[in-house]
Amino acid sequence: MAGFAFNARLDGGGAYWNGPGYVAGEAPDGLVTVNSAPASRYVYVIDRVSRVVIGATWSAPNGTYRIDNLNPANVVDVIARDHAGTYNDAIVSRVYPAPY
Repeated sequence: MAGFAFNARLDGGGAYWNGPGYVAGEAPDGLVTVNSAPASRYVYVIDRVSRVVIGATWSAPNGTYRIDNLNPANVVDVIARDHAGTYNDAIVSRVYPAPY
């Protein structure tokens, strides 16, 4: 089934949520896509324990994204949302941001 998808490659210390780490979507397999084509969509990171949104950005038209200043000790969910409302959210669960 064609649709909306993405994968997260995670790399993320300091305050509880903030730190020297990041999550990123990069080629070849970490891009935000719609029907297998790279796309710009809203991507955000949620702390799994508190459910607080701790970072957000739009992916670039080429499907890449990066969210900085995340604590690599915290488990997060990375969610991409189709602002057009055509597809359900794409979620990567239980990930640790990797340090810089």
